[in-house]
Amino acid sequence: MPSDRHAGGALVLVVGPSGAGKDSLIDAVRPGFPEPEKLVFARRCITRPADAGGEDHEPLSVQAFQERQRSGGFLFHWQAYGLFYGIPAAYGKDLAAGAIVVANVSRSVLNEARRRFASLVFIHVTASPETLKARLAGRGRETGKAVDMRLRRAIATVPTGDDVVTVLNDGTLEEATEKFDKILRDLVARPQSFLDSTVS
Repeated sequence: MPSDRHAGGALVLVVGPSGAGKDSLIDAVRPGFPEPEKLVFARRCITRPADAGGEDHEPLSVQAFQERQRSGGFLFHWQAYGLFYGIPAAYGKDLAAGAIVVANVSRSVLNEARRRFASLVFIHVTASPETLKARLAGRGRETGKAVDMRLRRAIATVPTGDDVVTVLNDGTLEEATEKFDKILRDLVARPQSFLDSTVS
């Protein structure tokens, strides 16, 4: 795998269990950053129809996704709950130009990201098991068994390390948005000192 450790920008990978509110926080902070060349929010490719609800994404068939994957078209890709997800490789150009790229990814890519990128921060968005269960049940996408499976995975796969910053989203969206927004603004304002303080 080629190394991307000398990219000029910084990669912010937002991770956390389903129901933690990752998409809601990204959508809430995005309008407040008027300089998109400095802070770029990645749009994911997903093998899910555009009208299926949820985040704004690039819908792909499984065949189209796999063809793009084979041609090196993704920075990261993974499979979860019957769907394929990918972060387009084109965002590597933004990193090379010195931008901060924010992407919502699976916790399964954590080790790969650490191998490939030096300027890297994980924002772990999470909530209590009770809150996660209520949110998952409320969105109506999964059965009770599927909800329980997601909760077990959330408990078993908590990311750790000096490069992980946690945002607890147990209260109101406004409270969590304020924390999330501050992390991104601090990173944009002083990227190197922020990275030095979080990454050993």
